[in-house]
Amino acid sequence: MKVSKRKIATAFLLSIVASSSVAQFVPVSDLVACQEIENIEQRLDCYEALTGVIEGDEPATREDDSQPDAQPWIFLQNTDPINGTDTSRAYLDATRKLNGNDSPEYLMMRCDGSGSFELFIGTGGYIGGRRDRVAMEYRWNEDAPISESWSDSTNGKAAFLPRGYRDFLRGLREGGDLVVRWQDYRGNSYASLWENIRLDEKANFILDGC
Repeated sequence: MKVSKRKIATAFLLSIVASSSVAQFVPVSDLVACQEIENIEQRLDCYEALTGVIEGDEPATREDDSQPDAQPWIFLQNTDPINGTDTSRAYLDATRKLNGNDSPEYLMMRCDGSGSFELFIGTGGYIGGRRDRVAMEYRWNEDAPISESWSDSTNGKAAFLPRGYRDFLRGLREGGDLVVRWQDYRGNSYASLWENIRLDEKANFILDGC
């Protein structure tokens, strides 16, 4: 016996309406009212109105929101007005501070005008350092934490990655989540989180030496 697509859709809708995932959103009285309609076409229309399912529609796919979108790098193009060298920069704000106003706020890379770049982490507060060094601890994704001593800035608001330190750059190129914790000149610790870091064309331009 040939069964119409409409009747197949009716059976499909009945199974949907009977499921707990839909029933919890549809009043039982409305379901009963639809079931009591004798005309199958009208009954189908009633179910469609309740469930929002139309024949031929594909079920909506639930987006995976477990991983946030990569935050875009802010790129600031700049040229030295005297010698014409590239001094552009790119930075990422921290996703959130984990404690304190002196927590790391941004990660920045900038062309040094000599075919290379500088990388530092800064704050709007004051971090200072001991003997011109800042005690740093960071972790990429689920890797083991790494402890290093970075160079203090002249204004006490940033820590510069020393040349020759490769672990941080390796993690940056691979991307992912980053937690950074540093100590100020008093020995107090402050930390921040960057989620789902991904290098884009502009960031790679700086990492490759501008």
